[in-house]
Amino acid sequence: MKTITYSELKSDVKDRFSYILVFCPNFPPATGATTKTAFEKLIGSIDAITQQTKNEEAKQWLRLCLQEVRASWKSYEEGDIHKGAKQIQQARRYFSNALSKKPMEPRFIAGESGAALDDQSGFPN
Repeated sequence: MKTITYSELKSDVKDRFSYILVFCPNFPPATGATTKTAFEKLIGSIDAITQQTKNEEAKQWLRLCLQEVRASWKSYEEGDIHKGAKQIQQARRYFSNALSKKPMEPRFIAGESGAALDDQSGFPN
């Protein structure tokens, strides 16, 4: 059995996110995929990445990702496809954050009173 590299695992996870987003719960019959098998494979691949990750911040993002993946799976199983799709997209963002080399920093600044300020777009004006 061929050992899968870290890079191949990352690519596999990205593909699985897209596959679920596009086809879930109506997977092409020729694939034999079900919601259960698609999510189990995704979770297994994310777990494998988590085990190989040394950075604690990345591991936190991956844990959030897994929580969102499981919530998405539950939504799909309950028939709430729209909610499941939104959750899988959020999980994909968490996964991207885990792999990002950029340091995460707060974007919104809130004082003791008044509106929050977005330091990138300057709202509210």
